[in-house]
Amino acid sequence: REFVERRRARHEARADFVSELLHHRVDGEVAAFAAEDNSIAVKKAAVAGLMWTGDDDVLTHVLESMDAQTFEDVARKNADRMPAALRPRTTASMRKFIESTTDHPARLRTALDLIELGETGVDGVVKDAMAGLPRDDVRNLGSHHIRPALEYLRKTDPAWASEWVAIQVAEGVLYEHDYWLRFVTAIPDGLVEKYLQRLESEDFKNARIEGMIAVMAAHADAKLATHVFAKLRELRRKVDAESGQRHEFEWQVMRQLEA
Repeated sequence: REFVERRRARHEARADFVSELLHHRVDGEVAAFAAEDNSIAVKKAAVAGLMWTGDDDVLTHVLESMDAQTFEDVARKNADRMPAALRPRTTASMRKFIESTTDHPARLRTALDLIELGETGVDGVVKDAMAGLPRDDVRNLGSHHIRPALEYLRKTDPAWASEWVAIQVAEGVLYEHDYWLRFVTAIPDGLVEKYLQRLESEDFKNARIEGMIAVMAAHADAKLATHVFAKLRELRRKVDAESGQRHEFEWQVMRQLEA
């Protein structure tokens, strides 16, 4: 254990040395030292410094000295700072990562970075990643990643983007209805019918239904209004005809339909 700790300390000392020198100026000898060093920490420190100084030739030399896995990690996290000469290898590494992981937030972020680099043909990846996002991740990624993904999909598959947003709003995943519904160009009839049926058959007294109502309102037409009004009249007649009963469920459904 003592030997391992001393070795780690030496690696950290060399990494700090390289980082300090290369963060402020380009030094070919220090970069060459980092390229020849067998420590991943030293190489990463050199790359971090060189990305600030902007010397692509020296940076390329250090990057090319890395093993494949280390290069892929660095390239994925710093796609916009990678030298142009390594762009094909960088994008290949990013695509490989997307195919090899089940981390949907990371897949989405990587796909968006590919789009920023001008790569095409990633709409399938974006949709698959968004479809697999847990509710909390959709909220956490929010405008930083969900918004640019939707802006991209509005150009490649607006129908898919519309339905995805409508579902997230209706299910209470995305809260700011006015903001997110602007990405909706059309709401499928079947989706509205599904939520209307739920409002007519479920008690949402202790649940938030603002999103569901916002989606239905965005799709509202005379047919929908007629249906809702007819259902309200039906429920009112039932309550009036059975005045001796409390009808808690019917009253709750009426409140939902009125909303």
